[in-house]
Amino acid sequence: MSQGIRASGFKEIIAFIISYILSPITWLRPTLSLTLIAFKKLPSDCKNNIMSACPLVSVIIPTFNRKDDLLSCLISLKNSTYPDLEIIVVDNASTDGTYDAVKQIFPDVKIVRNERNLGVTGGRNRGAIESRGDYLLFLDHDMIVDRQMIEELLKVVMADPKIGIAGPIIYYYDEPSKVWAAGTFINMLTGKISFNDKATNTKCFEAQVIPAAIMVKREVLDKVGLFDETFFATYEDTDFCFRVKKAGYKVVCVPEAKAWHKIPIDSKSQELRLLCRSYYIARNRIIFMKKHARLSNFLIFLILFMPIYAIYYTWRGLRYLKPRFIKEYWKGLFDGLREML
Repeated sequence: MSQGIRASGFKEIIAFIISYILSPITWLRPTLSLTLIAFKKLPSDCKNNIMSACPLVSVIIPTFNRKDDLLSCLISLKNSTYPDLEIIVVDNASTDGTYDAVKQIFPDVKIVRNERNLGVTGGRNRGAIESRGDYLLFLDHDMIVDRQMIEELLKVVMADPKIGIAGPIIYYYDEPSKVWAAGTFINMLTGKISFNDKATNTKCFEAQVIPAAIMVKREVLDKVGLFDETFFATYEDTDFCFRVKKAGYKVVCVPEAKAWHKIPIDSKSQELRLLCRSYYIARNRIIFMKKHARLSNFLIFLILFMPIYAIYYTWRGLRYLKPRFIKEYWKGLFDGLREML
């Protein structure tokens, strides 16, 4: 290993450990490489949202037992300024009356039901197969979209053939002016995902990953394939955006497009939310790093950072008296190692 790699790795190790000692739930915020892109308008015959020539956008929402959040999401989509939408809800075998509620309240929304929970990835893929649009918007079920969000995203992806994915600035629902994510970033040595919670740009900029609201061109999906169902949930957006970028496309964040995420804003609730995902966080981090990291980085991750994560999640489970999550984390860790073989 070269001296440069050793120095870089040492700095990453120190930064990683300090971040957990000082603030266990605050992600590192590395500066994203932001590249401005041209911003163009929709075709003239699509202006003012009155012409049928607007390209069809298929909105795909996988859901599982979040009926009320889903209905709120659908209401916000119905208020969209963009006229030509195909909304597809994929019900992952919910037991809270989701299917019947959507059928009754939104009869024009297409809802398909899986016999079992196929996760975020399986739900998105089922919706993509069912869709007809030239552009697809993969949307989490606990999101509220701005009336002009779809229109703003579409302007950008239509402006540049090299743009494969575009996403909005996402704010906290409970604190509407506070940014949750203007794209995310993963450290390819530690496997740690960081959230860009600043919205200082007024023009589109490149992001490493777009979470929760992903507009993608059909041609891009045809080229790179669907979501990797190995992930089920967690790291699935990161994997998908990496594959799109490896295929030669840009992934961009659009400040003019806005959405709000019903996600905890207080520290304790954020920590408990992470603990609830212990299994998939442990398992999928290993799978992702094996799939996308350089071999030298992956070996450092396995030898050094994977044990640190295991200690951290064990401590958090003990702190909140949640032994079940400790068990789930370790199960996910060993399942992730088995996936490597």
